[in-house]
Amino acid sequence: YRGMAVAGTHPDEMGVGPVYAVPKLLQKFGLRMDDIGLWELNEAFAVQVIYCRDKLGIPNELLNVNGGA
Repeated sequence: YRGMAVAGTHPDEMGVGPVYAVPKLLQKFGLRMDDIGLWELNEAFAVQVIYCRDKLGIPNELLNVNGGA
């Protein structure tokens, strides 16, 4: 655990908070996306985590490697 970042979204955007929170967290600690070896995003719905993956540019092979929620 390194830290956390919070990002609010409109109710109709439920589940896409990582798109806004991840860049804030990386900036806070001076990191880049490729500094992270594995990614775990809460998977409320498959489409939600796919959207976040695509918007953040996370390689599929590094995301939720042991399955989603």
